[in-house]
Amino acid sequence: MLLAGAATLLSALSWAGDTAVQTVGQLFDLLPMVLILHLFLAFPAGRLTGRPTRLLVGLGYVAAVGAQPVVMMLGGFGPDHPLRMVDAPDVARVLYDGELVAISVLSLAGVALLATRRRACGRPLRRSLGLLIDSFGLGLVMISDLLLVGVFGGPPFPVIQRVSLAVIGLAPVGFLAGLLGARLARAAVAGLVMELRAEPADLRAPLARALGDPSLVLVYWLPEFASWTDQHGKTARSARRTIPGDHPHRA
Repeated sequence: MLLAGAATLLSALSWAGDTAVQTVGQLFDLLPMVLILHLFLAFPAGRLTGRPTRLLVGLGYVAAVGAQPVVMMLGGFGPDHPLRMVDAPDVARVLYDGELVAISVLSLAGVALLATRRRACGRPLRRSLGLLIDSFGLGLVMISDLLLVGVFGGPPFPVIQRVSLAVIGLAPVGFLAGLLGARLARAAVAGLVMELRAEPADLRAPLARALGDPSLVLVYWLPEFASWTDQHGKTARSARRTIPGDHPHRA
């Protein structure tokens, strides 16, 4: 998150009056968007997990950092640019538009990964992280829209830019809220340990509070009857459909 903020500050240097400072800002112009993509996909572990996620973010860095100097050398930022080596502005424009489209597509792919991750979570986790993941997805969609408007046109660019910045600006708040929720969850587990040491008569209630899932149901395997039962001794007919695996001691 700090790197994304620093890169955003560097990209703003493209509006400076000094040519050398402008060049630094232009080099980092698209990097903040890929850093935001990296940030969203790395939550909550803090690192990218899975080959598709790492490949997607890696391609984003190549598009944002690798192609930008080439655009400058081809004269994409004007004939008087200090890094211009070849006067080929049309080629530079095509390459720059390709950068924008590539990062836009990668952002939408990031939305798909977030949606897949949300469906793969258990129901209690989906409830607690749903709003946070939705805010991440909305932020990536706005990044994609912002880039595509720059290539193909559409609504006035300043309007899309302001809306995108507002949506993305809310994402760090949700990010910190998610971290706070994780801390509170660990505190709930500590409280659960204390309650279990007191040998409560109703085991389901403290577990439901710690997991944040009031619909939690405990079932027990009775080998002599070859069936699952709840804590009241009633047969739980749907247990095999709701409990992962078929191990007879799992509940």
